[in-house]
Amino acid sequence: MVEAGFTTVVSLLPGNQNVRSYERAGIEVHLAPVDSEHEEAAVEHAFEVLAKVLADPDAKVLVHRDFVDDTVGGILAGYVVFAGLVDDPRVAAMVIQEIIGRPLGPSGRGLIPAAGV
Repeated sequence: MVEAGFTTVVSLLPGNQNVRSYERAGIEVHLAPVDSEHEEAAVEHAFEVLAKVLADPDAKVLVHRDFVDDTVGGILAGYVVFAGLVDDPRVAAMVIQEIIGRPLGPSGRGLIPAAGV
């Protein structure tokens, strides 16, 4: 859906909120729930889903969660390392902090894998 500015939604929410609405609007939806426990398998799945949807160079991806919180920031910073776009997890955190306009707390930083993972 070009009018909305994005073509794909990756939902980090534990439920399937808004999925039907996105689908009716012709937007591709991928569920990658990450709860407050930040289970390692769920975080890894979120990175894999992001890698899949971002493999399309024309993709415009919206990462959906109720708030831009430490989970969103941590997943985005973690993805940057996961994808090999940045080697240093500290640099990834700094980049995402600049984008979201606030520091990442310990729970967000805990989602960033070590380099070379």
